[in-house]
Amino acid sequence: MVSAIVPVFNAEKTLVKSVESVLLQPEIDEIFLVDDGSKDKSLELCHHLASKYPIINVLQHPDGKNKGAPASRNLGLSQCKNKWVQFQDADDELLPDKIKKQLECLDEESSFLVGSFFFQKEGKREFQNYLTDPWSGLLGIKLGNSISNLYNGDLIKQIGGWRENLPNMQEYHLMFDLMKVNPKVSFCAEPLAVMIFRKTSITHTDKNRKIKQNNYFTYRRKVREYLESIGEFSLIRRHYYHISTGNNLSYHKPPFEVEINKLYYNLYKKVKGLKSVLG
Repeated sequence: MVSAIVPVFNAEKTLVKSVESVLLQPEIDEIFLVDDGSKDKSLELCHHLASKYPIINVLQHPDGKNKGAPASRNLGLSQCKNKWVQFQDADDELLPDKIKKQLECLDEESSFLVGSFFFQKEGKREFQNYLTDPWSGLLGIKLGNSISNLYNGDLIKQIGGWRENLPNMQEYHLMFDLMKVNPKVSFCAEPLAVMIFRKTSITHTDKNRKIKQNNYFTYRRKVREYLESIGEFSLIRRHYYHISTGNNLSYHKPPFEVEINKLYYNLYKKVKGLKSVLG
């Protein structure tokens, strides 16, 4: 069986539909709704859902404080009885049989399972795939996300949980931390989750925008340095490092030096542009 953890912050408009998509998964036998200091009626709604469905538990931080999604996930994780965990944002949705199909693809020795997903914006869904080399996926930011993946909760507890001081990319730091302990990863090709774009969500707000943009560079540098230290910074991983870094540099210049092969990046862009013109 699988546990589900849903951080809830001012989500009264989307919470019911999101939780209903979790309730449709028979393999999930406990759900933790973790209120993160909501100012709307989210907490009241959480208790209402818990009164209807015995598998739902409502948690809060001490004094009802707002501590962020990673801290809320850690609080839920501390109460989980199952090894495998589905992390769910309160405005996203699971598709039917998400857990069943992913469990069928899962190797029990994995640190997590990577799933593809749909990104939905203004009612339109766009398929998002992953890279099958996990380290390239980490470097290229193409290794699923918190909702599309399925995580080994026991291993997350072993490494100390989610990092709670990060402004963004928390799931990629988590996957990096997990892979340093256990690089074995499973995959499920079918898209079984929907990540829904909302301008009001914390992920897409302008708050700490520069800090968030800088974090892409510092994160990718740490992954590169780790791979170099273990002799695993292969050609394909170098490719994804330089291309992803170059793409980030095209719209944001951080206040620190960034290592990149500009010649390789520029050549790649020209070849890609030529292929696009030629069809």
